[in-house]
Amino acid sequence: MQCVFSQEYICPDNTMYLDLKPCNPNDRNQCPKNFACRRSRFSRSGIITDEVIHLCCEANNMTIGSWFEELELSPQIFPQLPSFTLDYVNISDFDAKHPSPVIHLGDELQVLNYPNYLTANIQGFQFQSITPTLGGYLHAVLLIDITKRPTALFINYDLPSTGSVSVNVENITDSKHRFFGYISSGTVPLQDTYRQQYVVIIYKTEVPLSDQVNVTADVIGFIDQISYFISNSATGQALGKPIAGLFFYASFIFT
Repeated sequence: MQCVFSQEYICPDNTMYLDLKPCNPNDRNQCPKNFACRRSRFSRSGIITDEVIHLCCEANNMTIGSWFEELELSPQIFPQLPSFTLDYVNISDFDAKHPSPVIHLGDELQVLNYPNYLTANIQGFQFQSITPTLGGYLHAVLLIDITKRPTALFINYDLPSTGSVSVNVENITDSKHRFFGYISSGTVPLQDTYRQQYVVIIYKTEVPLSDQVNVTADVIGFIDQISYFISNSATGQALGKPIAGLFFYASFIFT
């Protein structure tokens, strides 16, 4: 009697794959619209194995939590997943002649056209499917290349929550508002093209962080241990569970 074994690759959440051509998650624009380069597992006779290949899989209905798991940001860095996706973020202008774009989930920025661009400080953001309640404080954390060295962390904190779906950081005049940024030590290998991952996380607390913890000391002290900063530092514990998040990429091309 002849046994027939079925075998196939399974995309996350049993979504559809485009084809069986492998993709590289570190290279941009390999998959068409509504697809993403995702970790797919090999199934043999209905049993999922440990064999992994990256394929262009459907990404229409991915939640921000699914993305974080897919990018191995959770649970490795963020043990608590953000509940919602940010609609967009605004970052600091590249220079006077080149205003920065509005950035959405998964966007790829080409920085070749912005020679004076240094870093992406958050200037504003908008929630997609929630409106934070009036009262308390919002905190916007921007992390750059958190799984590499050097790593950068910028935090706008103690932003009064006005009950609005959008927040314009530049217009906030509340005396509680603080900002701090820090870059870890490390050497970036010399190359013609750099692609950096940016992760934006929004938190909400009832009490200002500045009344509870020393944010500056925690950022400096744990910049090389981001997962510890998020989960175990006094600041991380005060922040609690993130309410919303977003990620994007910026590619720097030197000619």
